[in-house]
Amino acid sequence: MITRLMVLALCAMSAFGMAACLAAPEDADIAAPEPTEIPRGPFTEEEVSEIRQAALERINFDRDVEGLPPLEWDEDAAEVGDLFCAVSLRDDTVGHYTLEGLSPLDRWGLYGGGPYVAENACAWAWSGPNVSWTRRGVLHLLDEFQDLMLAERPPNDGHRRTILDPHLTHVGIGLALSGNQLRYVQEYTARYVELDEVPLESTSREQLAYSGRVLDPSRYRLDYILVYHKDPPEPLTVAECAARMSYELPSDHRVLRPVIGEGMYYQSDGGRGEFTYDPDTGDFEATVRWYNGSGWYGILCLLAPTHAGRGQGQFSGTWSLVQVS
Repeated sequence: MITRLMVLALCAMSAFGMAACLAAPEDADIAAPEPTEIPRGPFTEEEVSEIRQAALERINFDRDVEGLPPLEWDEDAAEVGDLFCAVSLRDDTVGHYTLEGLSPLDRWGLYGGGPYVAENACAWAWSGPNVSWTRRGVLHLLDEFQDLMLAERPPNDGHRRTILDPHLTHVGIGLALSGNQLRYVQEYTARYVELDEVPLESTSREQLAYSGRVLDPSRYRLDYILVYHKDPPEPLTVAECAARMSYELPSDHRVLRPVIGEGMYYQSDGGRGEFTYDPDTGDFEATVRWYNGSGWYGILCLLAPTHAGRGQGQFSGTWSLVQVS
């Protein structure tokens, strides 16, 4: 019997419910997967660019219907998406994870990180003869994916919420296809902060000088810096990848607070804060300590509209990954 399979992988979207689950042998150095070639079926790179442009236009049309601003193209996110689609196609996996156990935030962090990222992942498979792919056919399939995601209803509407997130600013499209399979991802980013260089590796004896600047401090401010810890990765099977259709941040985290004025203290612990922030320039600087020894650490800047009350309107603005030995 010939069967047709469409799979959507759900993205968890909130400052405290994003992605992060890892995998690989303990103490191993893990690099972002880099296939030598992205499978494009019969299409040239120019034709793929036209398909991706049409997908971007569809996303922005759907956002415009809801009164949301359009997203700009993110080439870095597209490259990460392409690599993941190629790996997923090669390894016959579906969902957000690789056989190394890398989640979207893991892969983005290994690429270099920077802005916060959120992923919608889609897969299509056909058990019959190879498909004679056409541009029209691929665009029809991508529109089907988009229709399915927008038709979601709470509380199982992660794809829809990602597409219509008002705080996202950019998107990159990943696409890979073979004779009878297709992988498609939307890699959304939030570009509000310029980070200074963050090393990919450190040791538990070291501390990290984490700094940067909010690009438009007249509109947005830095509320908190969140530091997450997770154990070293473990490999996954194809079935385990398919079973992980969503991703979220680990519960083990620390919150860094802005330093407050002389004579003022945080009521919770009597402290004065852990990072400096200049609301006029947007510059910030923190010392990040690896509070739980070795492992993988994620660092996230939590932003808010400048004139919002404390704790109101917060959204994720950055993501960096550091492997600590």
